[in-house]
Amino acid sequence: MELEFTINDIAQHILVGDEKLELKKTEITYDFERVSATSANIRIGTTTYYLYDIQLTDTTISYALDGVHYELPFKDEQAILLAKMGFKSTKNTNQGVIKSPMPGKILAVKKQVGDTVEVGETVIILEAMKMENELKAHVNGTIASVFVEAGISVEKNTLLLEIN
Repeated sequence: MELEFTINDIAQHILVGDEKLELKKTEITYDFERVSATSANIRIGTTTYYLYDIQLTDTTISYALDGVHYELPFKDEQAILLAKMGFKSTKNTNQGVIKSPMPGKILAVKKQVGDTVEVGETVIILEAMKMENELKAHVNGTIASVFVEAGISVEKNTLLLEIN
């Protein structure tokens, strides 16, 4: 599978295969082990990295490593092909929509209608599998709608809030 990550404003094409990555024509062996819904161990060579607070949207992946939070925009194979053909991906039409990534219970709603948010700001805390998961804004904007409140249970892909 081909992915394009934007790192320091430079597009990097990465080919992802079974236990191997190819970046700039250099093959890198890796091992991936999911620890929980929001954390994983990745071994590259002899070094293992523990990633946590992993959040994945259609266009970004964010995670924490050694106490530092990172957010990487990316394109999948379809978005890369559409860009090459001069079209925009239709996935961007839902950028301001936050859905539940898994079933769980809403512990807190940190923002209300009319509040402004920035990328990476926590908007909802969801408890799932006895872990607290911070759901973060993936666009800058203003909260247009909030569809949940603290204490309710939600299913995977439940619409939680919208950002304009």
